[in-house]
Amino acid sequence: AQPHFFFNSLNTLRDIIDQNSKEDATLFVNKLSNVYRYILEASDTNFVRFEKELKFSKSYMHIQKERFGDNLSVEWNIEDDSLNRMVAPLTLQLLLENAIKHNVISKSKPLHIYVVANEKELLVKNKIQAKSSKMFSTKLGLKNIQKRYALISNKSIKIENNGNTFMVTLPLWNGSEHN
Repeated sequence: AQPHFFFNSLNTLRDIIDQNSKEDATLFVNKLSNVYRYILEASDTNFVRFEKELKFSKSYMHIQKERFGDNLSVEWNIEDDSLNRMVAPLTLQLLLENAIKHNVISKSKPLHIYVVANEKELLVKNKIQAKSSKMFSTKLGLKNIQKRYALISNKSIKIENNGNTFMVTLPLWNGSEHN
């Protein structure tokens, strides 16, 4: 994760320490620690079990929910068959981060992200609530995911934007299919 994520996380932690219980602060620090441990481990590998990526992404979203509260929600629809499949590390987290970065998240416009996984694929979808500032986007995150998939798999990712909904579908594969 990038430095701004770490900075935002520390600000959120300060707010939790000021306003919430010691248990809340401890839980937040544990989730933040899990996120950074996973990032360090994942940087050395081309693919991980989806179950690990999912657990990491849920820790990441816990941190984001502390920042945005009820204005941000995720609906996880994860079939058991997907858990032992393989995925390029940090891809689910990156798709969640993209949705948070590029969309308005407020009381009047809460952001709802759908995450669906089965034995064949992972799908991340959200309604487009584009920021009016038209924040400059390099699209690097999605390009990086596409490049990584091209290197480690003969399967490609699918990006769909119909002006109303943004959806990315990533293939999941078993360990013997990645070459």
